Amino acid sequence: MRTLLILLCLVAAYSSTKADTILVDKVIAVVGDKVILLSDVELQYEQLKLEQDVPLSAKCELLNSILTSKLFLEAALQDSVAVSDDEVETELDRRVGYFVSMLGGQEQLEEYYGKSILEIKNEFRTDIREQLLSQRMQGKIYSNVKVGPSDVKKFFNLIPTDSLPYFNAEVEVGHVIMSPIASEFSKEIARKKAEEVLTLLETDPDADFCFLVSRYSNDPGTQDKCGDLGTVGRGEFVTEFEAAAFALEEGEHSGVVETKYGFHIIQMVKKKGNRITVRHILIVPAVLGSDHELVKSKLDGIRDSLVNGTMSFAYAVKKYSEDDETKHQGGILSNPATGSSYFEIGQLDKTIYFGLEGLKPGEYSIPLSMQLPNGQPAYRILFLKSETQPHVANLTEDYYKIQAAALKKKQDEALGMWLEERIKGTYVWLSPDYAGCLSLKKWFKEDNSSNNNYE
Repeated sequence: MRTLLILLCLVAAYSSTKADTILVDKVIAVVGDKVILLSDVELQYEQLKLEQDVPLSAKCELLNSILTSKLFLEAALQDSVAVSDDEVETELDRRVGYFVSMLGGQEQLEEYYGKSILEIKNEFRTDIREQLLSQRMQGKIYSNVKVGPSDVKKFFNLIPTDSLPYFNAEVEVGHVIMSPIASEFSKEIARKKAEEVLTLLETDPDADFCFLVSRYSNDPGTQDKCGDLGTVGRGEFVTEFEAAAFALEEGEHSGVVETKYGFHIIQMVKKKGNRITVRHILIVPAVLGSDHELVKSKLDGIRDSLVNGTMSFAYAVKKYSEDDETKHQGGILSNPATGSSYFEIGQLDKTIYFGLEGLKPGEYSIPLSMQLPNGQPAYRILFLKSETQPHVANLTEDYYKIQAAALKKKQDEALGMWLEERIKGTYVWLSPDYAGCLSLKKWFKEDNSSNNNYE
């Protein structure tokens, strides 16, 4: 799936070279009533070239992937598979929000792309809906595909001995993360400050909301944007903020609302059903050096309990860790490159790599300083769950990897059967230009040559 950022980069790149190169676009394939353009393949090919060296033949595989995605979409519509508007908006907001933070702010993204956030969202809304529909249809195809221990063993035994994969040294790592929090004294000072700002807003005719944001708000992401948090749906904000925000009518502002981030004054800009546009002023309590020492001391105590066996790692994660991403998986990190819990040494973040130095499997690091994705300081205990040496694949050490490979093979077989049947019952036209692509042979039909009106 193309990421939004790559699309933005490629669109910008194509725009900047228009004067020198004219890309003559044309229809190269049709699935049902879904048209595939030459530019669809070219954009994805350019993305691949940014990541690695690829031959021209890769365009065959890219087109195969696009054709499959269009067939998923066509089938989803025929089989009444659906995604809601809220799901589309949530995913769209999530992706755009990610790239806003990646590029340093909403203005930077708008400047880079040359369009407003609203225009960007409108441009990609259909793409997001189609991607979600295709994913849901693919999930439906795979829903009944399972592998048990006997399937895994059979799959492994069918691999020739001289073809068994060789695995590099790998580790499984977990962590417990805690952030220093402001003392009650600091919170009280921040609360009083927020109440003073609220009083100014309500009594001083010259102190409008935008002025107060620029003067007092501690939210660096919205301070120069009148506190604008964008348009979002339910479930996007923490509970206390959301409850206060949705209770407001357009033009109204809240009282002082406390969340884990600090003290907010919220202004409702626009309200339509379950989607709102709001601004806020945020007063953040000061975190002092003593607060840092307190959280390190608490982690020291947790580590002592882990080392002497009076507390399990799973319990420590569940009770104390503030990392929501790993909390539901017992604190164990997932490798984004593979989706598994195993990391080759070179795939580890440097701070984790050095934090594991000297540890043996089952041991815990001392509390280590780190920085959260939002730039805030935190501390963590690292747990080295397992460590394997370089070795040839075997069922004892690599069961879950072999299980994943067996499942993938079974899913590929199920998909192949589904594609064969679905292609038969769907109108498919493919340009003869791609007749030499082995991976595309299943898409060509006997009457394909007569349907050449799309060239």
